[in-house]
Amino acid sequence: MAAYASYIHQRDFARQGGADPVSASLWPLSVDGLLLLATVGLLKRPAQCGRWKRCVVWTAFLLGIAVSLAASIAAAPSLTWKPVLVAGWPPVAPYSCRSSSWSTTRRSAHDRPMT
Repeated sequence: MAAYASYIHQRDFARQGGADPVSASLWPLSVDGLLLLATVGLLKRPAQCGRWKRCVVWTAFLLGIAVSLAASIAAAPSLTWKPVLVAGWPPVAPYSCRSSSWSTTRRSAHDRPMT
């Protein structure tokens, strides 16, 4: 459901921005594709990639979230807190759960005793 709502919000946002119907339908896929690639990059261990690559991946991830969130908030019927919360939740919810699991995974890997 969140993916559908996010897709519709982004497509409508692109249409309002002047995109033609085909481009507007593809635009959400580029944003979500960026998020998907960034998520895969973040799941790699820090030792597997350099610091610069890690910064680039985090930047791509945060940019994707920001664009998706902006499109969803722009689709809210009014800019009061309830419609903004309802519209803004779909792009944020899946990644908020993942980010807490990333920190748990990283913490548990560092807490292992050395043998």
